[in-house]
Amino acid sequence: MRIVASLTSLSLDDELTRRNMSDGNTTSRLGGLIAGLKQRGWVEGVNYRFEIRSTFGGPDKLKSAVQELIGLKPDVILTGSTIETAAMLGATRTIPIVFATANDPVGNGFVESLARPGGNVTGFTSSTAEMGGKWLQLIKEAVPDIARVGVLYNPATTPRAGRFFLDSVEQEAAAAPPIIAQPLFPFLPRPPSASIPAAPIIPPPPSVQPPPPSQPPSIVPDANSKSDTLLGIDKEQITKYAPYAIGGVLLLLILKRSSK
Repeated sequence: MRIVASLTSLSLDDELTRRNMSDGNTTSRLGGLIAGLKQRGWVEGVNYRFEIRSTFGGPDKLKSAVQELIGLKPDVILTGSTIETAAMLGATRTIPIVFATANDPVGNGFVESLARPGGNVTGFTSSTAEMGGKWLQLIKEAVPDIARVGVLYNPATTPRAGRFFLDSVEQEAAAAPPIIAQPLFPFLPRPPSASIPAAPIIPPPPSVQPPPPSQPPSIVPDANSKSDTLLGIDKEQITKYAPYAIGGVLLLLILKRSSK
């Protein structure tokens, strides 16, 4: 009997997980997988066994879930995020892996190219580097008098340590407004091997440069800061919502509006 394995970020005791695994719920990733297999003659319990492990609970839980699934020697593994795919690929280079979504699969080393993945990994991506600039563009359209914007991001989980999205954000900010790019450290654990640059301030061209402040801005704490806020957001909120960051980017925050 074949074995189809999958990871989920939800708790296996969660009602949402059980609904997602129903073959009638084709709008969910797991439900769509089960329904698709059934349409092609693969029936759970008849000619294949479905094994799912939850990564809910942090890095240690992810590590143990990966090890458990690898130990089952499945025929294929389905992952649902960039982090899950990286963990699985670090554990096997032979078992086929299909990711439901991943940011920058080429830059992360999952595939050789989008046209020819190569190796044992393939899948789908819904993110492009241009999305970062689009986020800033939408903010500028919604708040035309914006004067300064902050970007909170997690270098440990953002593709290319943040550059995947920040490059297009900086390009969009070339005319205005200035951008402050702030890593989520020190509020999130810093990986031992991470080399995180200081938070850069990307100014607009001189022609649209706002008057210099009377004092240097002090809203960006360094890694040793004892502040309970980061770009004006309290530590509790950051640590609560950081796991749901899109590609490691928590949010673009309007820091200041132009005075009139």
